[in-house]
Amino acid sequence: MIESCKKMSKSCLDKKFKFDNKKNLSQSIAIIKNNLGRMAHA
Repeated sequence: MIESCKKMSKSCLDKKFKFDNKKNLSQSIAIIKNNLGRMAHA
């Protein structure tokens, strides 16, 4: 994926970067929700 992006334009890398950020953000939100759930039960 990244190798083909290097051959292409910068916008391809920007799109991949944004996609990775969205994925990381949704994982972070899931972790935060889990932590809040544990606190509520404690």
